[in-house]
Amino acid sequence: MNWHNIDPTLPHLSHVFDSSAAMHRFAQQPSMRCRRQSIEYIPGTRCTATYLLSQEDAAWQTIGVVEIEPAGIEHRLFTEDPLLASLPTAMDANRLTAHFAVDHAALGQIDAVIPVRYKPGSRCTLRYHTRTQGAQSFCFGKLLAKDSAEIAQAVDDLYRASQSTPELPGVAQPLAYWPELNMLVQAAVAGAELHDLAFDPQQKL
Repeated sequence: MNWHNIDPTLPHLSHVFDSSAAMHRFAQQPSMRCRRQSIEYIPGTRCTATYLLSQEDAAWQTIGVVEIEPAGIEHRLFTEDPLLASLPTAMDANRLTAHFAVDHAALGQIDAVIPVRYKPGSRCTLRYHTRTQGAQSFCFGKLLAKDSAEIAQAVDDLYRASQSTPELPGVAQPLAYWPELNMLVQAAVAGAELHDLAFDPQQKL
């Protein structure tokens, strides 16, 4: 396909659909897998794609970003997002364990931090694998580029309302909000993620 004819302002547009090219750009670990997660395309202006990068044994996982503009192509890891400057701290298991010890000691030690969803310049969801007295569990941290305090308060209000009114949709329990990180932490809920179910080829609709 001649992508130049589709959008002559972005002649490198084909790169976002080539997972092997993305894997080559982000090759950091042996046996790495690359799966495209999302594409945001503004004709004649830019195209931004995110890729889930992981090892076959799932011991390592991160997200890569490819940004195509008329000037050319740039690629980076999601932790280099200038609008989500707290991401490197949020991905640091030791530093977040210290935060948990102050605000929610019951969560215990963080063994692993896994990025789940990421929208460049807007938000990111991280899954924290925790351990307390030998018992393993996990929770989710949601970083927001703006309005994090208002959203955290709204989530807390919705959770409280759902607890007192069973007819309302359930909301994951808020565990902590850290304004210095612009991050809300919520408990995990049972069941599979809707996104995973919707795009699972094994699922029959």
